[in-house]
Amino acid sequence: MRICWLGLSAMLAVTTTEAAPRQPLRLDPSGKWEVEFADWQCVLRRAYTGSDGRAYAFQLPVEPLSNLAYLRLLSDERTQRRHDGTARVLADAAPMAVPSDFSFFPDGKQRVRQFTLDLGKQPFAKAANELTFSTAQQGDTVVGVPGLATAWRSMEACMGDLYKGFGIDLAMLKGMARRPEGMALEAAGYPRFEEAFEFVTIYWVDAAGRVDDCRLLKPSGTKDFDANFCERLKAKARFRPAVDRNGQPMRAPQYENVVLRRAVVYSN
Repeated sequence: MRICWLGLSAMLAVTTTEAAPRQPLRLDPSGKWEVEFADWQCVLRRAYTGSDGRAYAFQLPVEPLSNLAYLRLLSDERTQRRHDGTARVLADAAPMAVPSDFSFFPDGKQRVRQFTLDLGKQPFAKAANELTFSTAQQGDTVVGVPGLATAWRSMEACMGDLYKGFGIDLAMLKGMARRPEGMALEAAGYPRFEEAFEFVTIYWVDAAGRVDDCRLLKPSGTKDFDANFCERLKAKARFRPAVDRNGQPMRAPQYENVVLRRAVVYSN
């Protein structure tokens, strides 16, 4: 589960003018597929060269217990503008059943095109040649993906190792009809922060809705919050427990990647 909030409302002033149709941005591989095993996720990476002459980095981190993944294409484009919308996704020119959420935004010195993929409804890894992401704001981005099916099998093996490390039984997950419901911050308390606050956690909710095990996989860097998070969760959290296919409550893991940011106002 990835949770994002904006702390302040923003006002956006936009001036629209007619423009010539954008030419598709084509990305051709300049390196091999690589799978990175991290403490809480597996990441599929590849280097690309764009038809605009820029270098691009393909990053697809996959996190446990979630059907959503965030494909990021990073470059050194010089813009501070942000765009949010949707993208049509095509695998070898065949459209996917559902669109993706799309964002284009600055991240430090890099600019990010981000597409939210539903791994259950968008079988993008079956693409043999290219993936196309079509947006109203940024035009089409065409990514060459030769060898993706083989690389994805390596990602699946990586995720299997990740689940083993967490002590998660895949057979148990398949027998779960509903995941635990609730959010950790409601029990642990919302921290004070200036610009951004991030942490990653995995915890187990028992059949009574209480947390009986907890790990802070990526600390926030806020000393008091990190030191007391798991104990507060165990003491105060009351979740709606997971249920199995017979409707019976069951013990199950819950994963949260929490990002809190204050909104930035952009004016065009």
